[in-house]
Amino acid sequence: MASIQTLGGTTTLTLQSTDGISGTKTCTGVISYQFTDAILQLAADIATLNTRKAGNFFVGQGLGFGRIAGTAGTDTAVFTGILADYTISFSSTKQLATVSDTSLGRNGSNALVNFERLQFSDLSINLSTPVIASSIAKPNLTRIEELYVAFFNRVPDADGLAYWVQQFKGGQTINQIAALFYDIGIQYSTLTGFSASMNNTDFINLVYKNVLGRKDGADADGLKYWNAELGAGVQRGQLVSTILDAAHTFKNDATYGWVANLLDNKIALAQIFAVNLALNYNTPGESITQGMKIAAAVTPTDIQAAIQLIGVHADSVLLYQS
Repeated sequence: MASIQTLGGTTTLTLQSTDGISGTKTCTGVISYQFTDAILQLAADIATLNTRKAGNFFVGQGLGFGRIAGTAGTDTAVFTGILADYTISFSSTKQLATVSDTSLGRNGSNALVNFERLQFSDLSINLSTPVIASSIAKPNLTRIEELYVAFFNRVPDADGLAYWVQQFKGGQTINQIAALFYDIGIQYSTLTGFSASMNNTDFINLVYKNVLGRKDGADADGLKYWNAELGAGVQRGQLVSTILDAAHTFKNDATYGWVANLLDNKIALAQIFAVNLALNYNTPGESITQGMKIAAAVTPTDIQAAIQLIGVHADSVLLYQS
């Protein structure tokens, strides 16, 4: 279906399809058109395309409807180009996303109601994540974001962050979530460096590299202290959370203030990527590898190089919780 115009009760409907049902139809007094996968409803001078079942809706060439409405299930609008080619605004209270393609003659401008996800050829947006993230206290959200840095040294993707926030709301403690992160880190040992067989010293040194940016690992005193904590029965996941707390105490320290600044900048970038922009790469592997590349570009004084790696301008994706 290519375009529709409604004026004074007269509808001009231009169809394109692969089964020979193409052309232009002009009708008067028609209030709906039914297709196998959608219902087109007309009211005054606006048209709404209501999808009949949850799933992917492939936005066609040059769509010109008033709006496209999703179902009560999980709906994804699929676009042809890369995310950077589009401008997007979203109101969570209205569940209304307006997506405009800057490439002429491709996807056009579309108003999407009750869609949970926007998918592009390189990235996707989880429209639910900003609301989910705001549903817990900021310190708890920050700590979950920090666990991504500590165990994977990457920025979180929107889907993953939303999942762990829901786990926290469901009763999991931060230390329990940290333990689960450690288990996942072991499963992806080649990417994270964690392994089930690593000793306590190797574990501490790796956390120092991820959390504190200390490429040579822990100093002798730190290594002795944290080894004693593990020897006293502190679990590895819990220890990571404690080391994160310790990292923040270096803020404004003449020698190690850069440690706290580096961690703060990685979390600022995590907030931009996973919450403000609500981004995911389109495969789990890309989310891991690209997330690590982005985090690696962060310095104690700058996040702009990392933002450039994301490749999306923040002013072109506006997700409002209003």
